[in-house]
Amino acid sequence: MSIDGVDGLAYAHSQGYIHLDYKLENYMERLSSSQRFAIIDWDMAVDVTKPQRSWPLKGTPLYMAPEVVKGEYYKWPYAPDVYSAGVCLLYTVKPSLLASQYSTDVLGIHNKYRSPDGVKEYLARKGLLGTGGPYPEVYDLLSQVLCGPNSRLTMAQFARKLRKIEDNPAYHGELPLIVG
Repeated sequence: MSIDGVDGLAYAHSQGYIHLDYKLENYMERLSSSQRFAIIDWDMAVDVTKPQRSWPLKGTPLYMAPEVVKGEYYKWPYAPDVYSAGVCLLYTVKPSLLASQYSTDVLGIHNKYRSPDGVKEYLARKGLLGTGGPYPEVYDLLSQVLCGPNSRLTMAQFARKLRKIEDNPAYHGELPLIVG
């Protein structure tokens, strides 16, 4: 997961844009820039400052927020990108989830585990988190972004918390975050 990507989405949100297909595959390494990675594949992006005729289902199902699946993301236009970034973080710290029940039952998991307590339960069952788990700060952050859209952090808040985790000496070399 790239902190540059989270920072980039925070900037896009501040300009009124949502990506709607944020995922690990949509990073491209930059060869000459202060940032190591750029977000690509903006063809599904929406300018939320302009009136929309409709809000179609957009994105990659494995990264899609429950409100997008239900066609209700117009109510919380920036929240789906935050959820997708949380899924990226989840897959980064636990890559085996890409081939697990999480990826094969996307709609069921999204609907069942969209509350903070449900996310905590799911992650603890998968052995990623819980008391004595390897990444308690990540566990806390995931519970704040893989939840209902009314409770979800903003992308700027997500970026600040992710950077704080990366700056924690306890995680150096342990957490596979890519810092620009």
